[in-house]
Amino acid sequence: MDYNEQFAIEANNFYNVAGKSVLVVGCAYGKDCTYFIEFGASTVCGIDVNEAIGRDFVHERVTYFCMSAEKMDFPDDYFDLTYSVATMEHIPHIEPAFSEMVRVTKPGGAIYCVATPLWNSREGHHKADVFDTNKYPWIHLRFTKNEIMEKCHRGEIDYPAEITDINLHIEYIFNPLHFNFESAQKYLDACNKLENIEIIRNEIGCESNEILTEELKQELFAKGYNELELLGLGHTFAAIKKPNESSQKAEVETTFNLQNEDQQTWVLTESLKLIKEQQKLAQKAREECQMQYAQLESLIYQLQQTTNQQLLLKDKQIAKLQKQLDKKEADLRKYSNQVREMEIVVQAMKSSKFWKFRLYWLRLKQNLGIKTDEIVS
Repeated sequence: MDYNEQFAIEANNFYNVAGKSVLVVGCAYGKDCTYFIEFGASTVCGIDVNEAIGRDFVHERVTYFCMSAEKMDFPDDYFDLTYSVATMEHIPHIEPAFSEMVRVTKPGGAIYCVATPLWNSREGHHKADVFDTNKYPWIHLRFTKNEIMEKCHRGEIDYPAEITDINLHIEYIFNPLHFNFESAQKYLDACNKLENIEIIRNEIGCESNEILTEELKQELFAKGYNELELLGLGHTFAAIKKPNESSQKAEVETTFNLQNEDQQTWVLTESLKLIKEQQKLAQKAREECQMQYAQLESLIYQLQQTTNQQLLLKDKQIAKLQKQLDKKEADLRKYSNQVREMEIVVQAMKSSKFWKFRLYWLRLKQNLGIKTDEIVS
């Protein structure tokens, strides 16, 4: 179970959506909408500024709208549950976004919002897959964009070897289009200012202070940060919109117990899972690269097989020529045997009396100077 599903389950436990309407703020490709359909929601609306909104999930009870959370086009008191996870930290102005979520929620309805990781946390740059957060904690707060670039190019900061242009990742970190750079305290204050709601939870989930060494404290405190900001990994906001005079308070199922230390620890753990999810995405990219290497090796193997087939053909041709040569050699041995047989016959003839007489006659002609074409041996 990934963090998206776990947070959706907690939201449904907080407010049962069966037969109810749900708004998903920051739905991206539609994954978060799937859970509420499974929980039995009557309708689900997803909003995002991403042009590819909802491309991964199409359903008859789901409708997508390309719009900003800071200014929604929905009427007042419209949805039973307004839900958002891992989105608020990317929204430029969180105050109007929180206000809009309350406005479009029905009286007696619920708002459930988790923002993580927050900008001032050690992993607030959302690039834990590029910069080891244990080796380079709070790298985005300790150094400027140019300083990180220079340190990377000088080899003072490590990053994965498969990254060809580290500057693109660094530019992403410091781009205001991707992050709002807001403090943890800003989230708390923004929610405390909201009206006409009953706040069930408005708090910051913090990491252990063991990771904040004295040396890091001195360095970062000097820049104006405090422990809440540096250790505050995520912000959780859960609230019920107060009913007006003409409505009745909706039934709300909540599993939040602020005095339950185990549940607080669980929320922190789920926030950490969000970071690990980004690392999984990086791992997936590496696996795709390995697949491409495997395809290349397959092409090389096919080329080798083609070469082997060509060599096999040449071997067959050589074998054919060898067979022909063997036949020629057999014919030569046959002819040689015939020559030897003829020599034996000639030798036998030379030993006969007729042959001797003929030989004397030829020699006599030779001695007398009579020309003859026959050879005397």
